[in-house]
Amino acid sequence: MTIISIGSLNQVKIDAVKEVMAENKFFSDPKFICIKARSDSASQPKSIEEIVQGAIIRAKNSFADCEYSFGIENGIAPIGYYKSFINNVNTHFSIGICAIYDNKHIYLGISPGYQVPQEIVKLMVDKRMNVENATNHLKITDKENMDEESGLISVLTKGIMNKKDQTKIAVIMAMAAYKNKIIYT
Repeated sequence: MTIISIGSLNQVKIDAVKEVMAENKFFSDPKFICIKARSDSASQPKSIEEIVQGAIIRAKNSFADCEYSFGIENGIAPIGYYKSFINNVNTHFSIGICAIYDNKHIYLGISPGYQVPQEIVKLMVDKRMNVENATNHLKITDKENMDEESGLISVLTKGIMNKKDQTKIAVIMAMAAYKNKIIYT
């Protein structure tokens, strides 16, 4: 039996880790512990650095009575200032980072990202709204708990992709580093 701690009580994150482990048999007979682990980052991280740091801190803060801990953090990150391409504004992408901690090393994975509409970014940055409040304010959706369920990606893709599937990819990418740890440590 392999004891895995997940540093979140968010069901999307928990399900993403559990499903990846079940689908890929990464660990034998995994047993999961879910812990509300703090990230020490903003409630809605707004840079790649904050997102990575939040995932790592969650993984380390949830490492207790286990062999591996998983920290997952989502946020928006400015990708660059594309003055000549996109209306003189920073383009922000929503991404998720998964950190796996084995009490010695951290293994990271990133989810696919998608461009966040500029009006949502403005509300998140200028008014300090979270993505759910911003989308409700703009009447993009009125769904409560959207960010803890299917996510903005589900709204934008009309259900083709959801937050759990996006998060699963970050978990798989982190497991790629872990499974090849000889070349990462």
